Amino acid sequence: MGSIANVLDALNQALSPMVYFKIAVPVFFVVVLASLFGSVRVNWKKIVTRWQRLVEIGKDKR
Repeated sequence: MGSIANVLDALNQALSPMVYFKIAVPVFFVVVLASLFGSVRVNWKKIVTRWQRLVEIGKDKR
């Protein structure tokens, strides 16, 4: 984890926030969408059960 933090630190210092934002946001969306579509295609039932469990845990914590 330390090395990743160092790389991000270097990126933050090298790039202005706007440039970093323009790079990070599209990459983030591509990764999220790819993982969502991939996992939904493969095992949407597992996601549904996990989501239901998370909802139940959330209700319990209230």
